[in-house]
Amino acid sequence: MHSARSAEARATIVDGHVVMRDREPLTVDVPATAAELTGRLTALTGRGHGRRIQDYERPPE
Repeated sequence: MHSARSAEARATIVDGHVVMRDREPLTVDVPATAAELTGRLTALTGRGHGRRIQDYERPPE
């Protein structure tokens, strides 16, 4: 793929390994990662020196 939007990718293959299928990550424990980051969010946002961290939401299905 040379040019496309991320919404157009349904699968991702890295070094011959499928890491995303049907727009779902296969190699990351999403709930565990979200829980870990939620616990660190205050520290992360406190480093912005007045700048906001942009919130990203999943597009509706």
